[in-house]
Amino acid sequence: MADKADGSDGRSDFYIYMGGRAPQHVINVIIHESVDTIERHAFCDNPNLRYVKFHKGVETVGREAFMNCRSIRGIQMPGVKIVGVGAFTNCKRLKDIQFGKKLEIIEFSAFYGCISLKCVIIPAARTIEVCAFNHCTALTHVQLPEELETVGAYAFWACNLKRIATPMIYDDKISDSVFDSCRELSTVDLVGSDIHKSISHLHMDCWRYDMYQDIHRINMVLPHTSGKTKAIRQWMDSVTNRLVYYRGAHYQLSREAMTILELALWKAKLDDSEEGGNDKIDSVDARQEARIRCGASVVIKNVLPFLKLR
Repeated sequence: MADKADGSDGRSDFYIYMGGRAPQHVINVIIHESVDTIERHAFCDNPNLRYVKFHKGVETVGREAFMNCRSIRGIQMPGVKIVGVGAFTNCKRLKDIQFGKKLEIIEFSAFYGCISLKCVIIPAARTIEVCAFNHCTALTHVQLPEELETVGAYAFWACNLKRIATPMIYDDKISDSVFDSCRELSTVDLVGSDIHKSISHLHMDCWRYDMYQDIHRINMVLPHTSGKTKAIRQWMDSVTNRLVYYRGAHYQLSREAMTILELALWKAKLDDSEEGGNDKIDSVDARQEARIRCGASVVIKNVLPFLKLR
């Protein structure tokens, strides 16, 4: 189905996509509001396609839906949950991808060979499959989401990554060779609010300093190692294990401090009872004096931060 509309970029001829295989001559496309899935091979091998407008109800981009669409330059997918196998393979002029926060999975070779991509920000996803961004040779910066659980083998193979932002990914869920061919990769930024909150709430200054030193250590090691993926995995294991250790020490001190607090308050109450201080204990100054005498004020001040640890 074809229709006329005025595009903000000056184009006036738009094809309204309502499902199935689209004609090869279409240049500008609007996805109809009734469509929640762009079907397999819908625009595959269209050399003319330049512009596609998604609506928020499009949830799935099917297998090889835009493969070899070599004229498309930008894509916005605000509601997409699944980017299918080879969905944008060899879209050689694709420079800008805007994912939405509903994204769940980027499947095998979804953006393979998109050689004009330079920066990719993924605000949400749990899985990036094998070869997802393989041979995106201009790609230098990637920001991975906090929710990410798995990165498949060769996901960023033959990219020219220099900097990545990544959450902690546990249990060897970063496959071998994800970053190994990225020879210029030198900087890793750790994202994720939970780990930073945990570190900031550690009681001892030296613990916090040690944790941040360990976090930044990767950026001293990475520029000088060829095994990028192995170095990143070992670093994640080191940071995780160190945080587990300090959490344990933190909770131990918390238990000890709470015991001291309980004894201190008990002692203060006992002292007041022995002095027959019913009148005295009602005095604000007297209560403050009792707290200072038994050390309760110091304990209270240092116990409360323990309760904030996540």
